[in-house]
Amino acid sequence: MNRKPNSQNPPCPRCGATHVVKNGSKGGRPRWVCRNCGRSFGPTLGTAMYRLRVTPAEVARTLLVVMRRGA
Repeated sequence: MNRKPNSQNPPCPRCGATHVVKNGSKGGRPRWVCRNCGRSFGPTLGTAMYRLRVTPAEVARTLLVVMRRGA
């Protein structure tokens, strides 16, 4: 079964191609695969949240505690 690219899918962050198709989800986060280079990626690739195993709310709460103690 061939999946067709959707115009709303993000471009590949590695090669910049727009031939990207949805590849399910992992941990509730969507995954995409590039049909040009064959690599898969998620929405947090290239951000500070990449490969973190905690929720963004937990990160925000931790940063708030650190900022309050530093003052």
